[in-house]
Amino acid sequence: MPDGLTLNQLRSVIGRTYQGAKIWAASNGYKYTRENDRMGKREMQLKTMPPGLTLTELATRLGCSRADARSRVALFGYQLAKPDKIRAEYDWKSVNWEKPDALIASETGITRERIRQVRRQLGKPRSPYHRIRLPSAFCEWKWPADKS
Repeated sequence: MPDGLTLNQLRSVIGRTYQGAKIWAASNGYKYTRENDRMGKREMQLKTMPPGLTLTELATRLGCSRADARSRVALFGYQLAKPDKIRAEYDWKSVNWEKPDALIASETGITRERIRQVRRQLGKPRSPYHRIRLPSAFCEWKWPADKS
């Protein structure tokens, strides 16, 4: 029997069901191609992608959710782009870290959670009022330039 038949072709040749063909191939050491089964299609689809995409880009190109793309990456060993620890698109050195996270977030247009993460990565002190949920009106208040 020639190597490289798909499971559907193999089941036609040996006269068994799809699952029976899988069991027969495993017990006889037969190497079948995975092109026509579901996981094989996903693997082939992933192999056509250029290396170094981000997870979001990969999910968009595959037409699936980020969770499904992540499971495919883990299953088939696709190499994702390494995200930077701290995004370079914002100049974090210019931020006044004595302000609360909510105020920094409203000024920069970045989420409060991301501000908290960056603060922690840079080793800055915790946000003042970090245990208190600030009202939205507080974010509209102008923080004084000089604290004295």
